[in-house]
Amino acid sequence: MYMSREELLQNYEYIATRGVLRKEYPFIKTIIPIKNYEDYEYLKYVDIIVDPFKLLDYIKQKVPNARLYPFFKYIQRDEVNDGYQIFVGLSLLFDTDNTETYNFIRQLKSDIIDKIEMVRESKAIPSDMRIKKGRIDHSGWGISQDDYKKLIEYVSEEQ
Repeated sequence: MYMSREELLQNYEYIATRGVLRKEYPFIKTIIPIKNYEDYEYLKYVDIIVDPFKLLDYIKQKVPNARLYPFFKYIQRDEVNDGYQIFVGLSLLFDTDNTETYNFIRQLKSDIIDKIEMVRESKAIPSDMRIKKGRIDHSGWGISQDDYKKLIEYVSEEQ
């Protein structure tokens, strides 16, 4: 059974996943279906939208010398989805010459994907409120256009 983008946005499992991610990770603003969502019948790919400055604060709790150092040429080259600048790797926002930062971001991505899976497997979601065919899966990352502009200003001021 095919699920439209609108049906996904109103699905309880999707809403629960978004809520759990936002509660667990204060830097996550929302999740949105990818632009070409309809191309996939089974996997419900989503982009995870983050606040890069809250994410930096979160990372600095464990990696005090972490710093934003976005690779704008790679972020600009990617797509825009529902007004968000989408890019492939979360590490594109940070100075990943610092191995500690890179490893923390890699583990963070894994933890977020595990959290998505935890919601999917939760017995608390009634079967009639689940995604009928398929599951939510992570595709990319995104930031708002406003945050993108703030990042450009932030990096300019840092240099």
